Amino acid sequence: LLTAGRQEAGRRGIRVFTARGAELEQEFPHGLVRQLLERPLRDLPADERAGVLEGAAAPAGPVVGLAAGASATTVAESAFAVVHGLWWVCANLAQRGPLVLLADDLHWADTASLRFLAYLRRRIEDVPVVVLAAARPVAEGERAELLHQLTAEPGTAVVEPAPLSADAVAGLLGAGAQPAFVAAVHQAAGGNPFLTRTLLSALADAGVRPVAAEAPRVAELAARGVPADVVRRMGAAGPAARALARAVAVLGTRAQLHHAAALAGLADAEAAAAADALAAQGLLRSGPELDFVHPLLRLAAARDVPDAERAVLHGRAARLLAADGAGSERVAVHLVAAVASGDPWVVGELRAAARAMAARGEPAAAAGHLRRALAEPPRAPERAAVLHELGLAELHAGMLDDSEAHLRAAVAVGDEATRAAVRRDLAIALRSRRRYGESAATTDELRAQLARADPDRALMLAAELHQTAMMDPATYRTYAARFAGIEDDVAGRTPGERAFLAVRCTEACLRTLGAVRLRDWARPAVEHDLVDADDPHSGLWANVAFPLVFAEGFGLAAQLAETALTAARRHGAPAAIARAHLVLAMLHLRRGALRDAVADARTAHEIGMATPTFHTHPMAVGVLVEGLVELGTLDEADAVLAEAAGDGPLPELFLFTWTLYGRGLLRVAQGRLGEAIADLEEVGRRGREGWHPWNPAMFAYRSTLALARLAAGDPEGARAAAAEELELARRWDAARAVGIALRTHGVVAGRLEDLREAERLLRDSGAALEHARGLVELGAAVARTGRRVDAREPLAAGMEAAHRCGAAALTARAREELVAAGARPRRVVRSGVDALTPSELRVARLAADGMTNRQIAQALFVTLRTVQVHLTHTYQKLGIGSRDELPDALAR
Repeated sequence: LLTAGRQEAGRRGIRVFTARGAELEQEFPHGLVRQLLERPLRDLPADERAGVLEGAAAPAGPVVGLAAGASATTVAESAFAVVHGLWWVCANLAQRGPLVLLADDLHWADTASLRFLAYLRRRIEDVPVVVLAAARPVAEGERAELLHQLTAEPGTAVVEPAPLSADAVAGLLGAGAQPAFVAAVHQAAGGNPFLTRTLLSALADAGVRPVAAEAPRVAELAARGVPADVVRRMGAAGPAARALARAVAVLGTRAQLHHAAALAGLADAEAAAAADALAAQGLLRSGPELDFVHPLLRLAAARDVPDAERAVLHGRAARLLAADGAGSERVAVHLVAAVASGDPWVVGELRAAARAMAARGEPAAAAGHLRRALAEPPRAPERAAVLHELGLAELHAGMLDDSEAHLRAAVAVGDEATRAAVRRDLAIALRSRRRYGESAATTDELRAQLARADPDRALMLAAELHQTAMMDPATYRTYAARFAGIEDDVAGRTPGERAFLAVRCTEACLRTLGAVRLRDWARPAVEHDLVDADDPHSGLWANVAFPLVFAEGFGLAAQLAETALTAARRHGAPAAIARAHLVLAMLHLRRGALRDAVADARTAHEIGMATPTFHTHPMAVGVLVEGLVELGTLDEADAVLAEAAGDGPLPELFLFTWTLYGRGLLRVAQGRLGEAIADLEEVGRRGREGWHPWNPAMFAYRSTLALARLAAGDPEGARAAAAEELELARRWDAARAVGIALRTHGVVAGRLEDLREAERLLRDSGAALEHARGLVELGAAVARTGRRVDAREPLAAGMEAAHRCGAAALTARAREELVAAGARPRRVVRSGVDALTPSELRVARLAADGMTNRQIAQALFVTLRTVQVHLTHTYQKLGIGSRDELPDALAR
């Protein structure tokens, strides 16, 4: 069937890339993908190949053997970057014309390749690519699940050929075959085409005639099976041919003749003659690379080699390939199957292969190779390093028990320098298991050891201790006194000082120490280029940027976020990209640019769902829900909560407070006041008991709670919450926070002067949405005093401002208040830029900035077709004909 597909593609002039799974290579990550793509890419001119591998496709370069090293992505998140990069390789190749990816024996494919095919399948409608594959059923395990994903996808055509019929077998035997003989062959081979042909070959060689009297001999020969037939045919080809066949079986698919000859102990000419003899016997394919005609033949030839001898041959094969310049991963395929002998070279090759696998996001495969290296075993000085690498690979693969055990073993046998490095990773492993107290204690122990010898490193570790402690209320309370020195003068010139700036800003925000002070403390982090100096995958810069947003240092926060986003895109790091989009989302939300906020938050949320290292994902969920509530799309907000498992009990951890707060806002908007009040009161309890009473600039939950209590008939509770919010907001002293608190206090206490002061503060705060809300509340309060004409101006201004922000619910409420005040406002019709969805606006802005469709798709982790659809809708809504008109249309 695959051959027929290849021939049909050839007739249509469609390129075909081929690959074949092999039992030996199941643990070679991306082995099948490499077979598919490496040679076609190598055949491209250098400039075209560079174009295919640029941008988001760059992380795929090392996978297909066309880059010297891995990208800078962290081990765990590179799995997403690589699979996304491979998708872009296919998309870029398909731009040069349609193609077919043809894969045989997919049941033996490595799981990394299967994960890529599953990812490609979900997006394949957007590109002129066909995947044509064959596989036998797999009973259980990850491979079975991935194969099920491929076949279960809507639109996948699954062809399940029925067994050969008795008539088909009769056709193969020829007109003279008697029915009893045909029936015996049909029953013995079970209708399997390959087994039928193998059996017919064996019958012919044995001189068995297709007559009824010979029918009993069919079952006799069939019982010997394929292995006996293969051994017989190898023997018929001669001793050299048998040795060559065994060598090819050990080397696996696409064996080179000179490698097989050397492994078999044959001269090249002798090996070439043996290969021809095996091809004549129907065992090997003829061509520049040697492989068996069918994988069952290869298995049979391999089993002709005793286990001990086969292990020795794998060891020899590894050295042959290494001497010929094969990569460490190809060499390691054989070392894993070779005899352990305490050889340092073997340990080194296995470690190198594991590093390459881990860098491509395949930590489970890396761990398997490191376990084999440990069994070699390594010599004493190297043992701690192997244990350390194994523990890290297991950590990223989610094998948390094994990871902790091996990291602790590395601490036990390593020297002082190794123990320090391992303890830091052990702390990360413990943090990944949410054992924050143990993680913090491990970090603190290491910090104390380095305090004198390396004070700047100790300062960095103190910052890491702070980040760990923050995540969990009990751990934070344990170490809170350590962070009392945040007012000490720190210039931010060294890595440790920059880390401490992040601690300082975060603590200032948590303790509500004052927005002006925080902006002054954060400025050196921006001036000293915190993003470039820091690891682009670290969240250090964000621990300055988020507090800056809360302190209304919007310009500095935007500068940090945009710089970080540029760096993250350059490195192809999904978690870093998501973190930058989250900061921008929160910034836009505070400014009132709701569609921008939702677009950025959705990008962070979608990447977070696919990237386990984006630990800030619960915050992204909360921000996205808040933005959707303001837009008035409550069903969509509910769906986001459900998708992220945010609609049930939430862990009592710092980041989940954002999810809880967003859920509380949604429940208020839905009129589910009892649930809303419970969620918002829980937000407050968590802050008071675990960290500090929440800064109202972080969570204005008291204002929302006050209004919910007022609506639920609890005016006294509403006044208490509003008064507490106002006191803390004045201590923080930022216009937006104080304005919100004053507005709420004015509503629940019936104080018109508070509402006027709130509107004045919010007018110049840069918080357009909150100013619109302030105008509406002021107008409604004035109307309630009987001065309906005076109420119309603030209500009309509030309605217009809310509409500009995209706040549908607030716009509708302002219109209702205007009608009640005796005005006859025109119905607001969404048109132009206001009519764009958040996703359309995000794509339009990037296009207006000069980015191509391909660059936009790569930046937003969407397909080209998605970008094209959004731009088409945008042109229709803006009444323009091309992207050249976008900048002016958006400016209007």
